[in-house]
Amino acid sequence: MPEIIPNWHPVFVHFTIALYVVATALYGLGQIARGRSWAGVVVVAARINLWTGAALSILTVIAGINAFFTVAHDASQTIFMTDHRRWAIATAVIWWFIAVLEAGRTAQGKKAHLVIALALVAAIGPLAVTGWKGAELVYRNGIGIVATLGSVPW
Repeated sequence: MPEIIPNWHPVFVHFTIALYVVATALYGLGQIARGRSWAGVVVVAARINLWTGAALSILTVIAGINAFFTVAHDASQTIFMTDHRRWAIATAVIWWFIAVLEAGRTAQGKKAHLVIALALVAAIGPLAVTGWKGAELVYRNGIGIVATLGSVPW
């Protein structure tokens, strides 16, 4: 792995978050546009983003667990890392539950439903908290940062 990227968690997590946010926005748009000719296509795109995000989040969680055990940190930073890990796992389970539920509904030929849209919107909350806590690890606590002194590396 290149030295500048101490682990793959940051790479996977940003794609996962983006896919979930886009899935939520598209699913909501599909609900708003109900009855229009293009609403079904928007919901299909939302579902693809949701399922891709759920699949990628498995790698994100694995990479995060790997980072927990391999990225240099001290005892005071472990508290923050453990808190982020708890939020991350709970958040992943919420999104996986929604993705599996929506996959089952899709397999049964069911249309998009307002309850799923609301669940996605609600799931953005823990996703945002988890992302915030991860950002705090990096930008406030310096975890996972490769220090470079002197000139800019590029």
